[in-house]
Amino acid sequence: MISRHTAEVLLDRSRQRSVWLAPESIPLLLIGIVAGAVIARPDWLGENSLAAFLLPQAVLLSILVWLWRRTRLQKRTSYLATAVWEAIRLKDWPQAESLVSELLARPIRSFATRAQSLMALVAVAEEQQQYDAAQHVLEAILMDPQTNAGQRFVAQVALAGTLLRTQQLTDAVNLIERLARVGLPEPLRAQIELLSLLRYVVMGQTDDAVAQADERCAMFRRHLGTRAGYGYGLLSVAFDRAGQPERAAAYWRDATLLLRADEIVHRFAEAQPVAEKYPATEWPL
Repeated sequence: MISRHTAEVLLDRSRQRSVWLAPESIPLLLIGIVAGAVIARPDWLGENSLAAFLLPQAVLLSILVWLWRRTRLQKRTSYLATAVWEAIRLKDWPQAESLVSELLARPIRSFATRAQSLMALVAVAEEQQQYDAAQHVLEAILMDPQTNAGQRFVAQVALAGTLLRTQQLTDAVNLIERLARVGLPEPLRAQIELLSLLRYVVMGQTDDAVAQADERCAMFRRHLGTRAGYGYGLLSVAFDRAGQPERAAAYWRDATLLLRADEIVHRFAEAQPVAEKYPATEWPL
């Protein structure tokens, strides 16, 4: 389980530290110590032929060990960073949690890789409905001066949804409205529309939720892939509350054509009433 404490620990452990504090740098430190001793007493090597023979070999071996450990660690980090997102795409959440925990358990040199890995941690925490942990990680990403515009947008969208889930409605609304005012290409605007729809459903603003439903539906279909099912599910909730059961049932069929009903309900508890009321599209075994 990704608790708030677990998130704090992984954030701290994954921060990049000075190269001299890394375990793989110990061979270099030993080389430095030996080199310092030789400089202090250069005649020592001349007096000891065995040391004169072994010292260059030891230095070369230490450098090779350091390079091997560094390369091995980089390859492992790259593998884990790819594997965790593959597990998330396959919705193998236990595997995703295991991989992201291992990935963030040690410092990550690349900020881009670390930011991507932290977003994977957020995805796992949200799946487990550990919204406090997700919020903590997202705020840490946004506070980091190295976060670029693309990473900041993704984190802000995720944070707005998390704020809605933790009933921090004023902060959520302010963030959503700020994102909506930014001139964005349509694929990104589709994400903001999904977020706005969730806002209206959570806050019980049914009229706003059903307004421009066809336009929203078309945008979801064009740009969100299977995640459009979440949008259709929220529209079903909105039309059910608005007393339009036929449209609610149609949107629920569309939603469950893309995603299983239990998956939609797990992510959005607001969909539980429509899941019990309207038939879902049957999935093959």
